Amino acid sequence: MVATGSQGVHILGWDDIYRAEWTPLVRQGYLMLLDREAAEDAVQTVFIKATRRPADSIDNPAAYLRRAVTNECRSVGRRRQMVLRRTAALGPVEATPPEELVEFADVLAQLSLRQRVAVVMRVLHGSTDSEIAAALGCRPGTARSLVSRGLARLREVL
Repeated sequence: MVATGSQGVHILGWDDIYRAEWTPLVRQGYLMLLDREAAEDAVQTVFIKATRRPADSIDNPAAYLRRAVTNECRSVGRRRQMVLRRTAALGPVEATPPEELVEFADVLAQLSLRQRVAVVMRVLHGSTDSEIAAALGCRPGTARSLVSRGLARLREVL
């Protein structure tokens, strides 16, 4: 990006581009995601990736960034949809969990999300490997491994 001023031509660096484009890009991201924090995160991610290249190696940095923010927002939207589909497969959650579930939840918090989902589906719902795999979008063998490793970790903690 080139700026002309009283002292001639000045090639803008990433700092200048960031200051000039941050607000319009966040606005674009907000209109796509309807969530300001997610929009800011998307724009920040784009800038982090973009700064791996010199600013002067891109013909039109503003257009490049607009396109990159569009792509990042689409990715965020796809991830949100995937989470919603997988969460819906787990069914409704009670508003106030029973006492024993609160204690169990504290221990479960130490597992990864995928392990936690697999263990909860197996222990609380008696789900099969195939059902767990369908909810997580993985193969039954992976689901079996997640359950096994999650339960092994719980045995260590308990």
